[in-house]
Amino acid sequence: MHLLKAIFTGIVAGSSLMGAAASPPTLTDIDQFSFVNMQNDTTISVSYTSSGCFHYESGIMLFTPETLSYQGKSKSVDFQDMAGLDAYFRGLAKKQGQAGGCTSSTNMTLTLNKDNQVIGKMLLKDDFCFRGDGMLAPNALKYKLFEKEKDEKLSLIEK
Repeated sequence: MHLLKAIFTGIVAGSSLMGAAASPPTLTDIDQFSFVNMQNDTTISVSYTSSGCFHYESGIMLFTPETLSYQGKSKSVDFQDMAGLDAYFRGLAKKQGQAGGCTSSTNMTLTLNKDNQVIGKMLLKDDFCFRGDGMLAPNALKYKLFEKEKDEKLSLIEK
């Protein structure tokens, strides 16, 4: 019986150590996620799930200092768009814990990577329907770079 207890205790202790090592720290300072000041050895991924009355979407966007990759394609991102992302995430971080009110809601996990190692993560929820001057939500940037042209072509075909 003691042998079984020792084995069980060892397994539980080992699995909790492995779980702790596998889980990156939660970062609480949004300024650690700067798109404008990103270094060449750094990436930021944005995993998201967005839902509302008439939509459901999920995906992962990967940002480098100069590009956005989405569904196997990459596009260049300019400084103004990166600054818009910074403004959006800083505004959103200030609103966390407050009641939203929008019928659409987006849950995001920002993951900061340096030299292909996860430095930390931050969870954010956007159900505020706000966009201040200069703010750019990641879904809006994704649409602008990857989907807008396709939608415009489709609308020309329909005419």
